[in-house]
Amino acid sequence: MILIYTDESGINYELLNKFFRDGPFIIRGGMCIDDSKYFHLERMFIQLIEDYFGIDNWQKQEIHATNIWNRDGFFNQFSEDKIRGFFEEFLQLICKLHIDCLFSIRLKSKDADENKKRTEIIKAEYSFLHNLEYYLAEKKETGIIIADVINNEKCETNTRHRSILETLLYQRMAWRINPNVAFEPLIASKYKFESRACFLLDNIHYVESKDSIFLEISDVIIYIIMRVFTYLYFQIKPGIIKADINKVPISTDTFHSFMLNNAAFTHYEDLKNDVAFVLGSYLLFNINKAEF
Repeated sequence: MILIYTDESGINYELLNKFFRDGPFIIRGGMCIDDSKYFHLERMFIQLIEDYFGIDNWQKQEIHATNIWNRDGFFNQFSEDKIRGFFEEFLQLICKLHIDCLFSIRLKSKDADENKKRTEIIKAEYSFLHNLEYYLAEKKETGIIIADVINNEKCETNTRHRSILETLLYQRMAWRINPNVAFEPLIASKYKFESRACFLLDNIHYVESKDSIFLEISDVIIYIIMRVFTYLYFQIKPGIIKADINKVPISTDTFHSFMLNNAAFTHYEDLKNDVAFVLGSYLLFNINKAEF
């Protein structure tokens, strides 16, 4: 079985200085770990944060990439070179252990109303599940999704509402776990049987990120992806905000190695009503056509 630690970035559409505060992309990512690499990554990451930051108890000092990069709070005592060294060493470790990382990416629309925002998030989440199924089929493995707890309101029956990801997962599995149930799908992709989940377990396992070193690792990976692609966006779309390579926490060589050996991207194609596996160059081509 493969454990898939997942996190997201970019679901906030709030604007700051006429641009998205949370970046131009919705990104859903998952770090895939099997039992042959679990303990290696665990021990080496714990030693990494101790070597760079002197953290000997990660449950008392959470490892959030945003705080590390912005040198907030505890991380204010470290130099920029130290911070950059950590990100470099971290991603090199992910590459060395060949930790597979799967992503879906969606360029956000300008002036989207609430319905369009929800639809874009749905397509990003749906695309991510598609990525997982293909990956697990190739590996001939089952997988379980592990995510940070969600603190949404309770309904009248005192039960927690399903998240979008949960709902999409259930709908992909209904054919096998509850075949007689009728529901209105959040999204209907082009190919019926391609969209049925065969390898994912029937529920998402929720844990507190502060209690999971692997969710904190996943947070760092997705933060790096968000920073790099935001920089590339500004490079392609000059005049909005100046692209500044100094705001990227990773070197070009290290990131290229990661993209070549460890990363797979999917994207929901609106015109085709289908999910496609895409390369970075394709994503950048679509950035160039964006409204911003």
